[in-house]
Amino acid sequence: MKRYQQQHTQTGIPHPHSTHTNTCGACIQDLCTKSNSRISSALQLQDREIHEVDSWTNGLQNSNKMDVVPTGMRGLRACLVCSLIKTADQFEVDGCDNCAEFLQMKNNRDMVFDCTSPTFDGLISLMSPEDSWVAKWQRVNRCVKGCYAVSVTGELPKGMKQELKSRGVIYKSRDTSVKS
Repeated sequence: MKRYQQQHTQTGIPHPHSTHTNTCGACIQDLCTKSNSRISSALQLQDREIHEVDSWTNGLQNSNKMDVVPTGMRGLRACLVCSLIKTADQFEVDGCDNCAEFLQMKNNRDMVFDCTSPTFDGLISLMSPEDSWVAKWQRVNRCVKGCYAVSVTGELPKGMKQELKSRGVIYKSRDTSVKS
């Protein structure tokens, strides 16, 4: 109320209801109209921002490649061929997103445990593997977006190595740990 009265006195026009000791209904109505207008504008802006965020997240949900991100921190495993990191359950449900055509891990828990390792070092998150020098250095620049291990301890079973060789896939161990 004081602010409104100050506005009137600053313009040189006396407040029409300055003699009132109670709050002026006309002034309150004017202030409420201005406040409602500001609130309405803020709500419209908020709705627009929410719509933009919803559009962005819907785009992410429609992208199958976002499923490559591990769903939890427990039970993580790394593919012995490409070093992609996912949970054991994700490997069992979806297989390896990079090696699916020659490592049939999907719906095969035994293959998941044979072709992945729970022991790995380092974690690299790649959003643009084709543009990343780290991805090139790790030899995953042609792989899907996701999380990759720097080094994966272990090797594929001998039978799997022969199977890959017969399909023309060159297997190179991802184990860079120092062996004594």
